[in-house]
Amino acid sequence: MAVFNLMNYDYSSSCPGVSYFDTWSIIKANGIPGSTDFPVNSQNSYVWMSGYDKYYRGMKNRVDQVYAIDVGSPEGLITLKHWIHDHLAYSDIGGVANFQIGSGDMQTPRIPVGQGLEAEGEYIVTAYGPNVGHAMSFVGWNDNVKYDVNGDGWFTNNVDINSDGKVDMRDWEVGAMLVVNSWGSYYNNGKLWVQYRLLAEDLNHGGIWNNAVMVVKPKRTYQPQMTVKTKIRYNQRNRIKIQVGVAASPDAREPEFTMDFPCFAFQGDTLPMQGFYGLGADLIELGLDITPLLDRFPESGQAKIFLDVIQKSPNETGAGRIESFSVMDYSDGTHEYANTGGIMDIHDNAMTSLSVMATAKITRPEILSESLPDAVVGQEYRTQIEADGLVGPFKFTNPKYQYIQSSVNETVTFTGGTTVLPMPDQNYRVMDIPFAFPLYDQTYTQVSVLQDGGIVMGSKVVQYPYEIDHRLPFYQNRGVYPFFSKLWYPSAAYKVTFQASASEVLVRWHAATDQSGNEQLTFAAKLLPDGRIQFFYGDVTYNPGFPWISGVSTGNHTDFTLMDYIHTGLKSNTASGAEKTIWPTWLTLGSTGDLKGTPTAPGQWQLPLELTDGNSLRTSKTLTLKTAGGAGTGTSLNTSSVTLYPNPVTDEVWIQLKNTDAGRITLEIMDLTGKTVLRKNFEVRGVEELLRCGEVAELPQGIYLYRVSGSAFAKGKMVIGSAQPR
Repeated sequence: MAVFNLMNYDYSSSCPGVSYFDTWSIIKANGIPGSTDFPVNSQNSYVWMSGYDKYYRGMKNRVDQVYAIDVGSPEGLITLKHWIHDHLAYSDIGGVANFQIGSGDMQTPRIPVGQGLEAEGEYIVTAYGPNVGHAMSFVGWNDNVKYDVNGDGWFTNNVDINSDGKVDMRDWEVGAMLVVNSWGSYYNNGKLWVQYRLLAEDLNHGGIWNNAVMVVKPKRTYQPQMTVKTKIRYNQRNRIKIQVGVAASPDAREPEFTMDFPCFAFQGDTLPMQGFYGLGADLIELGLDITPLLDRFPESGQAKIFLDVIQKSPNETGAGRIESFSVMDYSDGTHEYANTGGIMDIHDNAMTSLSVMATAKITRPEILSESLPDAVVGQEYRTQIEADGLVGPFKFTNPKYQYIQSSVNETVTFTGGTTVLPMPDQNYRVMDIPFAFPLYDQTYTQVSVLQDGGIVMGSKVVQYPYEIDHRLPFYQNRGVYPFFSKLWYPSAAYKVTFQASASEVLVRWHAATDQSGNEQLTFAAKLLPDGRIQFFYGDVTYNPGFPWISGVSTGNHTDFTLMDYIHTGLKSNTASGAEKTIWPTWLTLGSTGDLKGTPTAPGQWQLPLELTDGNSLRTSKTLTLKTAGGAGTGTSLNTSSVTLYPNPVTDEVWIQLKNTDAGRITLEIMDLTGKTVLRKNFEVRGVEELLRCGEVAELPQGIYLYRVSGSAFAKGKMVIGSAQPR
């Protein structure tokens, strides 16, 4: 409820609710309190939690990633079952999966009694409604739950019951998922069966949204390193937005980089800060995790932190002040850096700022590898890039999914082209383009031009049924986005135009960030056949707190490139570009640093590597990779083999090496979350060797991952003790 309440926005309409995508973005950014700090049964739907210590404890409960499982096929259903059973990780604890549906026209008959059927008398969903506006959770399944949908007296999975001329999952009458929902004592204490076939059906035939379920991976351990503690008094909380910035110079008057949050951003209706009317309800004490800002600190460890409160109030009805502001540093003990300037009034339709100097211990992760072994054309190449640091997990950026911001020294006109939007009941247009445009690892001859300031690759646009943060679809759809947000077209003068030739595609937007057109902007995006992306901005006016995003996205929620001016401010009459990182097409880099592929031609590459730790601190290094010709070039390839035994491990493990170069190898043991629990280095003489590691047996019984890197490479699963792999 604590996170739900932060987004709940209409006090007068009895709790309209929020999307779980908005909820997860808040938990990912700032955490979620436990039930002790925010008891569900004692709070209404609009109360905001007050108390820094409560926010600080909640910061440790974080979402790492959100994944979608396509369940519209039998294979997807099997994946969902495995997730519910053991998190797809041989865990003793299973998972839950969330999905969205239309509950208004939901059909829920009872399973007939007296026929010897599984779960007889219990409710089963045979169709959802078409208008999505509710979320539910799958917690289990039963392959033997049956319901006769077509009334022929049989329970079949091999009859075309929907008369579409084919037999597939949408015809299944046998098998159902178990749902738990917040219905109290209704529907068997909130439990329902849902036929498997609805996972594959479209919305107009009773199915679930997007034929997908969403699952969440938490951060197993997380400790915030730097936070903001502030007391803010205000009478209408949806009039203000809170953001935090950083600058390297103590003389800076404004931040060089700002960080906003999906909460405390013009939300919560016209209520006092705590969400109720009463004595002191307009005063709230908040905590904000600003650990990612440490990556913007200079190496001296000292920087100026800004607390910005942006106010927008056309009628100037808001009133309040910032009563205190401190930066809490936990990177080396606990230190508080308090602003001593006193109480600051929050100004109408302006940004009110306070600042304070703060010191932190900046310990970035380290890429240990200094060089890479040579590769040979036509032969498989594999090596491990070594990394270390204080806070894991460590993740290498996939360079195939990386774009870099570039300068653009040309201009465009913001008139011309064919008008394609807006259109009634349509917020995007699918357009053919005259060349194959490369984005990431694919090429496209069709694009979808969005009314809301983006170009999605291909003809399918994933649209959220509802969301409060209009930037969220950026992460879900592969494309390029010059200025993506909810945009308005209040008259015929506002429009989106499209222009294409063999040498370029140019899309122009003339839009507004408000319904009345008081805040207008013109911008454009150009796509070039060689894959370059260019963004152009004409006259740009928007409220400083207006939520928007600009960049390039893979659509996988994980890999994207943001333009730096979304943090520093967008200026009129500017341009910027995005170009793909130069990287061999045959080579892949995994998030854990495994580098592999088969070279197709000789050459030499400068590989840009970027590593991020669990606190969002980054480091980079460039390593040289040489690829020699095939047979007869005189270059040898390391074809070593590595065997670990016994498996399961009883009291020690042996590492058998064959055809190994002299040097060093590292044995790394990780639990199933990827956390390293043992690391040991061995010096090897080369050719053949047998190494012993007795420390492995000291680990708790269970299933682990192992990785051998250095002069030889191997990875796999290892069982320690009596646990048996499943």
